[in-house]
Amino acid sequence: MGVTPGPEECIRAYGVRCITLGATPFKLRDDTSIMSDEEVAIFRRSMNPREYLELEKKYSVSWNLDDSLPDALRACRDLMQQEHFDAIVCSVITAVASVRLLKMFPHLCIIRTAYSFASFVPPTRAWPPAGYTDSPHCYGFFNKLKHYHFLFFRLFPFIMNASHAKREQERVREIEGVNHDNGLGLFAQIAEVPELGLWSKELQPPPSDFPASHTVTGCIFTPKLEDWKPSEALDAFMQRRDAQGRKPAVITFGSMMSLGIEKVQNSTLQALQKMGMNVVNFVSKAPKKKDNSEFTFTVSSAGQEAGAGVFELDYAPFDWLLPLASVVICHGGAGTTFRSLWAGVPVVVCPVISPLVADQYGHGEFLERKALGSMIEPTLPSVEECQVAIERALGCAEKCMETGIRMQKEDGAAEAAAAVERSVLQFKAKPAESRGGCCVS
Repeated sequence: MGVTPGPEECIRAYGVRCITLGATPFKLRDDTSIMSDEEVAIFRRSMNPREYLELEKKYSVSWNLDDSLPDALRACRDLMQQEHFDAIVCSVITAVASVRLLKMFPHLCIIRTAYSFASFVPPTRAWPPAGYTDSPHCYGFFNKLKHYHFLFFRLFPFIMNASHAKREQERVREIEGVNHDNGLGLFAQIAEVPELGLWSKELQPPPSDFPASHTVTGCIFTPKLEDWKPSEALDAFMQRRDAQGRKPAVITFGSMMSLGIEKVQNSTLQALQKMGMNVVNFVSKAPKKKDNSEFTFTVSSAGQEAGAGVFELDYAPFDWLLPLASVVICHGGAGTTFRSLWAGVPVVVCPVISPLVADQYGHGEFLERKALGSMIEPTLPSVEECQVAIERALGCAEKCMETGIRMQKEDGAAEAAAAVERSVLQFKAKPAESRGGCCVS
């Protein structure tokens, strides 16, 4: 696996070979502390590209892809000049950079992955894009129109006019040998490469109108950490039951803990305490910084009880922890949301980043649509609003348990590996001049 500097130890802990690409770590920067409440609401909820561009103009964006991605692309080009690779399996975010390499390495099979159905998937009748109401009537025709509306009137206007995207393009033009095109031709090449949908078919079956090159494999989760064991204190805490016999609740905002979620986290914690529930509350023990590039668990602690019925923790494997929980409150990232449902646990989502650029809001809408959880809509919710959402999610427990049992029968990793092999073999079988996605200079 090729990564920007930072998470190598975390990845190697799972027995995965890891190569560092470039010298620039990926960072998330928190500007919410200096934003007005109205600006925070735009950052977390707005789908208006003009509003988001004004915010970007004032604060830039919260991530440094304009620095880290070109640096990693140059390093990847250099690596491929030294070693032979048959394929690149990339994310939606790195797909553009991967396709740029085809100009120098036309033998490469590029395979794109979409870790969720909630963002950056082919337009479909089966569900609407995030932030749009579902229109199942007329065979979902209006859902598909909404996907095109999102692409051409929201996402593309933001990307084409964002200053960080322009800076990234300028840095890419400094890299010799790769494709420097930034027009529709580049996006057309990306659309031609095969794509893997890394979500459970039990949650969202493959739509009949997806292209033949798109394969839904099932979720891919991190392997079990054989050497990890919970502390005695954590193990004992997870066995507790409240007055109503409920397992502890879990609050975890993952990498979003660096984006000013303290008020939301406190409101959800107070709501759970008001309900009399025991709570595992994930907190970062690292000093709060404006720029955060630390996303590993290699220095995790045993955790400790912090007041009556509250256990503070900075890391625990979800495959161990979540089956012992009654409800999970999170930002709605694909990993936490899907792992919670795999464990048979309802989810409460409070999105941290706008549906214009992230999948969190779409997951919240999906949970409510499928009665697998709930969403906290306000960006600064009250304790009462959090309590209503949590109680609504707890009412989904039986359906979540049934869904989790079915999800646990899937082997997304095996299906994805088989799909990668098929794609590479099919690509190699084509005549060189007919291989889709090859760049012509």
